[in-house]
Amino acid sequence: MINYMNIVLLNKEYKKLFDILHYLLLKNHLHKSINCIYVYTTESDELNWIIKYFDLCKGDINIIYNYDEFNENNHLSDIIFDESLIPNKKVLFTTCCTDNYVPGLKVLLKSCLKNIDNFDYDFKVFYNKDCQPLNDAHKQELLEIYSKLDFIGINDKDFKITRKPKPIRLTKNCFLSHYFFKDYGYDYNVFLDSDMIVNRDFTFLFKYAHDFIGSYDIDEPGNKPNIWNIYNFNCNKRINSGFMIIDKSYMGDDIFDKIIELTNNRKLKIHGDQCSTNYLIQNMKRRTVIPYYFNNQVRVCNKLKAEESYVAKYSYIYHYVGAIKPWMKDDNFSILEKEWLKYK
Repeated sequence: MINYMNIVLLNKEYKKLFDILHYLLLKNHLHKSINCIYVYTTESDELNWIIKYFDLCKGDINIIYNYDEFNENNHLSDIIFDESLIPNKKVLFTTCCTDNYVPGLKVLLKSCLKNIDNFDYDFKVFYNKDCQPLNDAHKQELLEIYSKLDFIGINDKDFKITRKPKPIRLTKNCFLSHYFFKDYGYDYNVFLDSDMIVNRDFTFLFKYAHDFIGSYDIDEPGNKPNIWNIYNFNCNKRINSGFMIIDKSYMGDDIFDKIIELTNNRKLKIHGDQCSTNYLIQNMKRRTVIPYYFNNQVRVCNKLKAEESYVAKYSYIYHYVGAIKPWMKDDNFSILEKEWLKYK
């Protein structure tokens, strides 16, 4: 049993420490099998925020500051994330797109290439061949950014959705995300909305991705933006479906048919694909609801006046929800919309 851990922060690698603590939570070590975490660094407001966030000053975990005994040969970057710990699994990335969302997908791809280490995953793009299709010119522009794209055109007559989504600006193409639940022969499927940017590498989640992973949705009625509520296992908290990871237990025609059935069920309150997904997972035995900054909704972050907070800085994904996307504007960009512009 591990009863202590040495973490040496060189060059103030606070974001890496943040990743490691999440990793340990998923591994179910934190507060259970580690009695002491030794952090060799100088104290700072940023580090204090992380400690407060994970509540490490209480219970059986202590942070011990010592900045006179750095060990250059045993620092944080080597402790948790060496290659031997990365699972040898096949991973598929997926998204949905229409012609008017191509500017968003271009930026998403650029952000993945920049911020995900060794990004070389197969990437499927679902689109409706009959309604708002992707034209060949746009496909070529996207392929020039990332060559491993596979465009999957869905015929409207084969897409058995009878429900009209809300709000009225949405089309039934929002339900194309359901194709993420099919089994394409991979160990994990990842879904990303095309109105996102990846701000930090989240692939350490693959090591402990069990069944379904989704991020807590603070924009849902009844949910609260409590950043101190870190993880909920097997809970019924609603997630934002813009970022999801599933393993084999959530893949296949049975699951796909089930979510289509839920979508078309007139007795259920379904506004869009996210509603269907939440109905699906609430009755499944296993899912992990992770913190909302793995899928940080920029509009909500702005409303909470948190765009310059640590929680925004440490967010893994920025999600530009709402009717007006950054590529639809000419000026008056918010702080986090300016982050999107960096990849344009």
